[in-house]
Amino acid sequence: MYFLQLFYILLYYSSVIFITKNKEKIMNNLKEELQELRFFLEDKWKEWKINNNYTIDDDDTLSRDMCRFTSVFLYRWLIDKYPEYDWKIKGGISNRQFNKLENYDLQGGYNCHDIWFGHFWIQNENTIIDLTADQFNGDEIIITSVNDKRYNNNMSDTELTDAMFFGSEDAHEWYSIYTDNTIANKP
Repeated sequence: MYFLQLFYILLYYSSVIFITKNKEKIMNNLKEELQELRFFLEDKWKEWKINNNYTIDDDDTLSRDMCRFTSVFLYRWLIDKYPEYDWKIKGGISNRQFNKLENYDLQGGYNCHDIWFGHFWIQNENTIIDLTADQFNGDEIIITSVNDKRYNNNMSDTELTDAMFFGSEDAHEWYSIYTDNTIANKP
């Protein structure tokens, strides 16, 4: 009986170690893949801004105002690449976006130095992925816990669906170009 218990304990701990190392490997690979996606998207952001007469200041980051497009693009990539996770587009709005709503306390989106900014990102049940937080002086690529206090989803699924409608055509086109290029460049 003792040996059987010991066997199960060892089996349990070896599986925990395996799962932990496997998750670390997936996260390291994911970070590299996201850097590749970000590099591709930077050209698309710049192209979109030029085509839509969007002013690009010298001190501006290319990712500014691109979270909506990027979230749709990234969502498509993640559900294709990692379908075992339940990926969702999330987002939040803040008072900064709606000067007329000064009586409301809309603390959603991304928090930078106690100021909330409207923002969109991708998450599953455990993880947030954001490729555009550098527009708020965050990192270019963030992979963090859903408990990260910088993020607050205060939009309903219906509001998010409506918000994603604008820009989704561009994002889907970008994704098609990306996948076509990826397939064409495979050895």
